[in-house]
Amino acid sequence: MRSFYSYPLACLLPVFFETCVNDLPSSCASAQEAANPVKQKIDENALRKLIAQLGDDSFEKREAADQALAEMGSQALPFLRKAAADAADLEVRERAAKLIRLLTEGNGVLNLGRTVGDLAISNDSQTLAVGSLDRTVRVYDLKAMSLRHSLNGHSNSVWSVAFSPDGRTLASSSGAFSDAKNHEIIIWDLAKGTPLRTIKGG
Repeated sequence: MRSFYSYPLACLLPVFFETCVNDLPSSCASAQEAANPVKQKIDENALRKLIAQLGDDSFEKREAADQALAEMGSQALPFLRKAAADAADLEVRERAAKLIRLLTEGNGVLNLGRTVGDLAISNDSQTLAVGSLDRTVRVYDLKAMSLRHSLNGHSNSVWSVAFSPDGRTLASSSGAFSDAKNHEIIIWDLAKGTPLRTIKGG
């Protein structure tokens, strides 16, 4: 028979949101209250620099630009479409085209990949969270059918995700059945796409 700690923390997420989220530090609570659901205007100059960075000589810089543009979501699409069509650099065109496919997912269908650990939909049915075995949590806007955030921070495969009742925060858990010490829960601020709190198992 397995001990309590041999199970992933995924099993505890529903209880966690009923008991622990309300005990977050006041600074976290104030950050949630300050969250504005209205999308902020994208800095067009910064966006153009990121698109140019898709063709940088450094692989790390190209990958960083990829991730930053993906996290901008649908607001980056007009610039990416222009880059895919007009950029002189082949690398920029190819990466822009790949990002367009990622953000639009074609004809209203989200392509979640083949490494999905868990799915959750917010109470207002506007947001989808996907926990993946690649240690990433992806958050999609179901109305726009586009990627809103790609959340990185887990040290192991993500097996469970759960929204708070108000949809402002998301809990994700990762770990392996064979190693309870590497289990963890991360609470994410969905307005900013940043972690509020990390709880380690073991």
